[in-house]
Amino acid sequence: VVSNPVGAEVYVDGQLKGKSPTTVSELPSGEYRLSVQMSLYETLETEIIIEDGKTNQQNVVLAPRFGTLNITGSPEGAIVKANGNKIGNIPLVNYHIGTGSVELAIEQDNYHTESQFLQIEKEGFYPLSINLVPHTGTVLAFTEPPDAMVLLDDKQIGPSPQIIKDVPI
Repeated sequence: VVSNPVGAEVYVDGQLKGKSPTTVSELPSGEYRLSVQMSLYETLETEIIIEDGKTNQQNVVLAPRFGTLNITGSPEGAIVKANGNKIGNIPLVNYHIGTGSVELAIEQDNYHTESQFLQIEKEGFYPLSINLVPHTGTVLAFTEPPDAMVLLDDKQIGPSPQIIKDVPI
């Protein structure tokens, strides 16, 4: 049994015989149920007949059951999850994901999580660019005496009082 893609599991009458390409030898003559399966591909099932002294060559092409994700954006290294399970990090390139509904979540410490739902179609291509927004806060600077110079990360902001918005946490 030879399959495209290589590495599919080969079953004869429900018993695993190996991964393709594989040879199943010493089968008595008769009818058998051949099943070739691989994650993210359609399972192929067929009846085969084995005859005494003959080789039954099976060349199988499995149809894909996945779409392809390409996710770019920032921050680089942010975690990409599909239905709650980590599948990689940004950038995520040519990732095969099973068909059906999927909730994608992009997460990184000190950033707001971004989530979206996709309906993955067979052989669909999904290029996404996701830029996470950092968590920020506001600094209120009041001094006694007033008008003291306010610095933030060694950068001069101005005399107090100051309200400094959008400061990364």
